Amino acid sequence: MPDTTKTTTRDDAAPTTHIVGPTTGRQYEAHDTGDTWNGAPILAFTMSDLLALIKAGDGADGNGYGLENHAGHIVDVTGPDDEIPVPTLIADVRGDTLVLYVPQGRTWDETTPCPTAEPGDLA
Repeated sequence: MPDTTKTTTRDDAAPTTHIVGPTTGRQYEAHDTGDTWNGAPILAFTMSDLLALIKAGDGADGNGYGLENHAGHIVDVTGPDDEIPVPTLIADVRGDTLVLYVPQGRTWDETTPCPTAEPGDLA
C-alpha cells in the first residue's frame, strides 16, 4: 500500500474546540486546522486525545471500520484489507508546537464553535 501520510505545518495558532464522541457522548479536545470539508471544519487531535477516542469506540465508522491504533500508528481502516495512514499537522497550540493527527472525511459534533464554520454550513 502506498504511504499517503503527509505532514503539513500551520502558520498560525490552531484554535481549540471540543467534540462529542458519536458513540459514547464523551467530550474530546480538538484543534481547528483552518480548512473545511463539506462545510464543516476539519479538526485535528493530539495523539493522546485520538487514542482515547479510539479506545472508547468513538473512532468507528458506521460500516464497522474506522480509526485504529496499529502499534502506535494511527490509521483509518476502510475495508477488510485497506487502511490509510492518518495525516499529521504541526501546529502551535497554546504556545506549544505539537504534532496533530487529522482524520480525513469526517464531520464532528462540536460543543464549542470553530471559526472556520460559518452559520448554516451544516444545514
